Amino acid sequence: MYQYSLEYFMKQFKRRLELTEKKEKIQERIELLINDLTESFYFNICRGLFEKDKLLYSFMIASKIKLYD
Repeated sequence: MYQYSLEYFMKQFKRRLELTEKKEKIQERIELLINDLTESFYFNICRGLFEKDKLLYSFMIASKIKLYD
């Protein structure tokens, strides 16, 4: 079983806020943040997953993106 703390997510989130390119238009900034956060969390969490679980994790993310798209 995998467990990630809220502290882990908060640190990752704050780091991505600092590192993501700044934009004057709010909507552009939000789109950049969403894409950057999705990619960053995917790669960071996949590093700790077993190979057999990576495909399922990828599917879960893709299905949520498609659901809200």
